[in-house]
Amino acid sequence: MTVTPANTPPAEPPEHGRRYLVAPRYLAGHGDQPEQALAPLLEAGWTPVSDIALDGLTLLSPDLNTLMRYRPEDRIFPAWTVYDFAPTRAGGPVWTATFTWDTPTEILTGFTTALARPQDTPEPPSEDPFAAFGEAGWTLHRGLLGTLYTDYRFLADAHRRHRVDEEREMAHLDETWLVTAPGAHGSWFATATRATPVRLLSALAAATLDPRPALRTSLTGVAHQAQITALPHTRVPPKPPASNVRGHGAARRTGRR
Repeated sequence: MTVTPANTPPAEPPEHGRRYLVAPRYLAGHGDQPEQALAPLLEAGWTPVSDIALDGLTLLSPDLNTLMRYRPEDRIFPAWTVYDFAPTRAGGPVWTATFTWDTPTEILTGFTTALARPQDTPEPPSEDPFAAFGEAGWTLHRGLLGTLYTDYRFLADAHRRHRVDEEREMAHLDETWLVTAPGAHGSWFATATRATPVRLLSALAAATLDPRPALRTSLTGVAHQAQITALPHTRVPPKPPASNVRGHGAARRTGRR
């Protein structure tokens, strides 16, 4: 059964086993477990260097050049921030990318999956990683300030801006690359500075355009314009007693296994 999202939550809460397929995925909201986007980095050997229960979680790449910071409670500043430092350059980071807390988990995971892979080949110098939006049918607008792709309903945007001040964008006051789309609580944003590797920007575009719907157990964060299919009701087994899971909270918080 396909339904149109309303301004009210679904009749059955998630613990009653309701599941929904939401399309397109960039309108699906952050989902139930956004921290799953950390899994590709942890599997690739990134090291947790802070406790999420204290001040979020910071992961450090195996080569010690890249940081991923996750602040799940941050609703004002980006909840996800990546900093990359070149070993031959002293001072601040070479590039940085940010994602707001309500970025769909599947899109963020597409980026972290690419980030977890080592870069074995040189970056192509002139490739436009956002050209995939045009190939997917998004409308291209060109201007003096840059290029803009919009989806057919003019809900989601993908920007490439020209002549952005480097100091401002490294301070997260402006950006060269931007993807944004609506959610239930306003628009989510993914940004990247000009030196962000092409392969990561391509991964961001591919994850945003992925035609597969997102699976959700609640419509709380879903944009009202999304297409929603309610799956058959499933019975969820009862949760184990608290005594059976005690002592594993730290592992869940930090992502350690």
